[in-house]
Amino acid sequence: MATKSEYRRMEPEMEPEEELDEEEWALRAEAQRRRRRSVGSYVFTCALFASLNAILLGYAIPSFCVIVLKA
Repeated sequence: MATKSEYRRMEPEMEPEEELDEEEWALRAEAQRRRRRSVGSYVFTCALFASLNAILLGYAIPSFCVIVLKA
């Protein structure tokens, strides 16, 4: 058994920060706002469909069981 690790730790390479002018900064901020808005609408749509699915399955199955048990 080896006592020493066979893997070596890799340090992240530091990239020099780029200088942004006012116009580029505003463009990037607007792009980020649009992305957040689209992600928010996607999450809302998924939650809506999940809720509808739960409602439909939750009410359809018990009513079906009542019909079957009455017969």
